[in-house]
Amino acid sequence: MQQLLTTEQMRAADQHTIRREQITENDLIDRAAGAFVSLFAVEYPDRNLAIDIYCGPGNNGADGLVIAGLLQQMDYQRLIIHLCDFDGKAQPAFLVKLEWVRKKKLTIRSLGVVSDFEAFPNGIIIEALFGSGLNKPLAREWAELIALINQSGAHIVSVDIPAGLPSEGVINPDWPVVEAELVISFQRPKINFFFPESATAINGFIIADIELDEGFIQQQDGVFHLVTENDIKQIIKPRKRFSHKGTYGHALVIAGHEDTMGAALLASSACLYAGAGLTTAAIPSSGLTALNTALPEVMYVPSLRLSDKASLQSYSAIGAGPGLGKSTETLNKVSLLLDAGKPLLLDADALNCLAQEKTLLEQIPAGTILTPHMKEFDNLFGKHESWWERIETARDWTKRKQFVIVLKNQYTFTINEQGKVFINPTGNPAMAQGGMGDVLSGIILALLAQGYHPAQAAITGCYIHGKSADKLARCQATIRASELAAGIPQILYELTK
Repeated sequence: MQQLLTTEQMRAADQHTIRREQITENDLIDRAAGAFVSLFAVEYPDRNLAIDIYCGPGNNGADGLVIAGLLQQMDYQRLIIHLCDFDGKAQPAFLVKLEWVRKKKLTIRSLGVVSDFEAFPNGIIIEALFGSGLNKPLAREWAELIALINQSGAHIVSVDIPAGLPSEGVINPDWPVVEAELVISFQRPKINFFFPESATAINGFIIADIELDEGFIQQQDGVFHLVTENDIKQIIKPRKRFSHKGTYGHALVIAGHEDTMGAALLASSACLYAGAGLTTAAIPSSGLTALNTALPEVMYVPSLRLSDKASLQSYSAIGAGPGLGKSTETLNKVSLLLDAGKPLLLDADALNCLAQEKTLLEQIPAGTILTPHMKEFDNLFGKHESWWERIETARDWTKRKQFVIVLKNQYTFTINEQGKVFINPTGNPAMAQGGMGDVLSGIILALLAQGYHPAQAAITGCYIHGKSADKLARCQATIRASELAAGIPQILYELTK
């Protein structure tokens, strides 16, 4: 997993690299600026673009100054540097780089008052005002400058992080923040890039490798980890040559109501496609014809027959919730499952029933996987004002009760039993349709049935889910959940080869 760094950890990595390589802070600034420019030139290759570089008085501004000089060397013709220092606190590195860039005979303007702001219409603004580490509201002049940058009509490219956005912690919606078309961030994406509240500030981001010591970074005691495809390839177990349906477990899907059989069909189909050896659907008898027609490979058990622990013992793993409905019957079923002694996944209406009877939260067995979206999470654990607070609550619960939470969003967070957070990078807006959560539950359940550790099943299931959607989104604006499910075998094939 790719370790994500807090601001302090990033500073420590900078200093470690400086000591290890026997270079200076200014050398590292040059390296970062060079990495930025290499990516910028790919994204914006037109050398006649009008580019305004707005530089603050710190190291981020120093990056901006070197970026301007390097762009000049790459034959970008229309460059203007704007020096922004409203309080006279320029840092030493900034002053060194300012002296260097003055020798380049670039156009340099000092922005003493906000009313002096100017930018090329439809040009590029490279924003290098603050960088990471900001943890308080900006002074009035800076807030006004950010507002003018956002209103300029220019394409905004931020250096490392948009000004006003904290790298980690609660994102205050009232704080002014640069609204960047693109962020070119150094070494690692910042933790807050993956939180929904950052959407205004970041339309997209790419990472510039500035060659910090990766060994040192991976040794940091971090909470947040970005899942990579290589991680998933190491987790997924190839199918054995001498194997049979019993090798890959028996999954029980408890889902569906007479009005919501689609949820049961989607979860069951995903379970099949994700490789469970046997899949049984516990559904109302009214759904049997639909099940037999759509999914002849899935076995049927009347949901009413699951009345005690003995009726559950033949299953390798159990998933419950999609389309069940919020009823006394569902609540009783959930209570039974909590005492079944089987690997368990709870989704949708199973979670809604837990929210109605919160005493059951304390009875959730270790290793259980909960897969709420934001509203379901808040119903379970109380209202939250920010996603950062939700993650903190999830970490507290998972560490105390030793279960796993999959908190669904554009970037889905899996929080394991140690309170570590694993961020899923796959998936896209084309998935914003009903049934996607049912498919995700089916995938994770199939992996549970095959014997994967709960956290690994959750992390891997989320990745496969989004990866299937990403493949479809190459040529589709929207994706149906059933299409996504049907693409799972191809994704599994690619990940095991």
